[in-house]
Amino acid sequence: MRKFEKEFYKDRPVIAVYPMGLKGISILAIENGIEDHIVLRDVDDSLHRLKIYWDIRRDEDYFKISGRRVYLNECMRTHI
Repeated sequence: MRKFEKEFYKDRPVIAVYPMGLKGISILAIENGIEDHIVLRDVDDSLHRLKIYWDIRRDEDYFKISGRRVYLNECMRTHI
């Protein structure tokens, strides 16, 4: 991510979380466009923008992190 994008997402509230063992990830935003992306913060406060994929067999959205698929319906929303 570029420096101005990191500043934009620096103080954004967390919309969802996904626990991954002792660490977890915080989802900050979902960007819609021709290709959808998800912006998340890792446990060490590094920001990542990852592409959202579609699983035809399961009929669900997911993104890949650390070599594993994380389905969006498995993430827990923080503000309902």
